[in-house]
Amino acid sequence: MKRRKWTIRIFLTMLATVMPLSGCGKDPKAKTLDYQIKKVFGMDSETPTEMAAGAFDETDPDVRRTAIEKLSHKKWALREPYLKRFATLTNPKLEEDPSVRAVAVRTLGKAGDTKYHPQIITALDDPSSVVRWDAAKVLNNMPTDKAVQKLQWLAIRKAEPVDVRAAAAGALRHYRTDPVYKTLLRCLDDENFTVRAAAHESLVFLTGRDRGFLPEKWAQSPDQIGKETLPEPVIRYKKRPWWDWMKTTKETEEVAAPGTEKKEKRPWWDWFGKKESKKKKSTTLGKNTAKQTGGVK
Repeated sequence: MKRRKWTIRIFLTMLATVMPLSGCGKDPKAKTLDYQIKKVFGMDSETPTEMAAGAFDETDPDVRRTAIEKLSHKKWALREPYLKRFATLTNPKLEEDPSVRAVAVRTLGKAGDTKYHPQIITALDDPSSVVRWDAAKVLNNMPTDKAVQKLQWLAIRKAEPVDVRAAAAGALRHYRTDPVYKTLLRCLDDENFTVRAAAHESLVFLTGRDRGFLPEKWAQSPDQIGKETLPEPVIRYKKRPWWDWMKTTKETEEVAAPGTEKKEKRPWWDWFGKKESKKKKSTTLGKNTAKQTGGVK
């Protein structure tokens, strides 16, 4: 009997929810989405209209910041016309609160629309270090060549906070140029280990090599200290699998990550325990490449 009563209650609740949508309700507001959300989830739940209105609130910056954070988790809010509103909030002349500007920059980065690259790049010059840090983090996920110079300036500027310098050094990993390479080497001399670690990760990402945290180790020769140039990336050729006797797959080349060099394993009969030796692979194009790739250059 109890199970039957609960079944009837659930059915009546669902019927009462659907009735206004079918036109049986007398109240015209009952047909709106906001009314249905409040009826299903409770009258205290926040509707999309209320969240959007909170982003335009002119009295309390905390209300704007909270509303934008909630909207950033909604797919329908990561498109126009919401992005246009978020872009205006990144301007210090229009928005005085730095926390609101920071969350607006993060929301633009989460949307991933390259049309708003100028607003994100301008945020690198924001008076607040929090906004500059968020802008550098966003540009790490949305790289653009127009932000290289400002990121280099932030990475080596001693007056910048540690987090901003580290974020800028991490975002420079996407630009394979000699000036960026020299900037990252200068960051290896930074007094803070967080900046040095970020620069080291960017150098490893750019070159495919891991030469430690000393700038001298990254120079190809002692004469090149101070005149370093970006080395060529380490190239590893991927052969066809053993079962591909019909050659249906293609041999490709890729940048080798540090520490992933292949080693020759001991043969099954080597029970004496001979040491494993690294397998040498040539990275030059030409005859050596043709030999490694089976004739494919």
